[in-house]
Amino acid sequence: MIVTAGLENLPSSPPPPSVVAIGTFDGVHRGHRTIIETAVRESKLHHRQSVVLTFDRHPFELLFPDRMPGYLTTPEQRNHLVAKTGAERLVIARFNRPFADLHPEQFLKEVVAGKLGAIEVVVGSNFRFGHRQSGDVKFLADRQQELGYRARVINSVCERGDVISSTRIRNLIRQGDVAGAEWLLGHPFILNAVVVNGEGLGRRLGYPTANMRPTNDQVIPADGVYAAWVKIDNRRYMAAGSIGVRATMGGKERVIEIHLLDFEGDLYQRQCQVRFIRRIRGQVKFDTVDQLIKEIGNDITETRRILSGWEVEKMAEEWLEEEVEADPYR
Repeated sequence: MIVTAGLENLPSSPPPPSVVAIGTFDGVHRGHRTIIETAVRESKLHHRQSVVLTFDRHPFELLFPDRMPGYLTTPEQRNHLVAKTGAERLVIARFNRPFADLHPEQFLKEVVAGKLGAIEVVVGSNFRFGHRQSGDVKFLADRQQELGYRARVINSVCERGDVISSTRIRNLIRQGDVAGAEWLLGHPFILNAVVVNGEGLGRRLGYPTANMRPTNDQVIPADGVYAAWVKIDNRRYMAAGSIGVRATMGGKERVIEIHLLDFEGDLYQRQCQVRFIRRIRGQVKFDTVDQLIKEIGNDITETRRILSGWEVEKMAEEWLEEEVEADPYR
């Protein structure tokens, strides 16, 4: 898959006829993949290029920053997931003020038909675009004959009586239902983080922990203790993860701490990927430190029980490992 960062970096020559899927695609969940895979299938059927058009950030980050949700995927994870659909080209438009202010007609004429050469445009039923999001699927369909493309609108994918959406998945993660979120995503939810200095509290309690600082503005699971897998330098470790304010120790700041099982070494400033598998319990304020230490031991025992049945080699195939780098010159 060819990845082009910025519309201005597309080739200046006339584009080949293309089937174009458009969307923010944060999470590249099962509903998103239905849209993209439809475009890929149609492109193969008609011997055209398949193109995915997305943005370098969620539109809310610019338009409604106070309503900006946490991301489900990093840009690298999103690129990898799009590549797995078989799309031939991913175009990442810079969502800045000039782009946001494009009139819907201008967006369709100059970008979709002009720069991308769309002969078919595939979008979800709630697709909106252009200045103040004034364009919708009706506007898209009304301009298809004039601009020489065919509009194809994909109905929302439902699961257990409700629409699969990024919002629904984020809510599940925030509630601690990481397994439910993965089911709707159709792939793991992986939190990217770097290990930073902590207070050394875990070590003093007999269970050294790595303090994680997310490297992207991803959604964070609910407070509590989780069984997790952590990947460091392409090796995977069982881990007990804690999210919360360290209530027993009088903490105030929300932190993410990970205790790697069967690991010795220095993790400071190391890049890690954390896959939370199951929430073991919520955050509890214990009356004594001894009670806390005993419960941590129980958490680790439960973590081993939950993760012991996992086939690590099979899991490696599911992990979002491959990175697809943006190439601004292609």
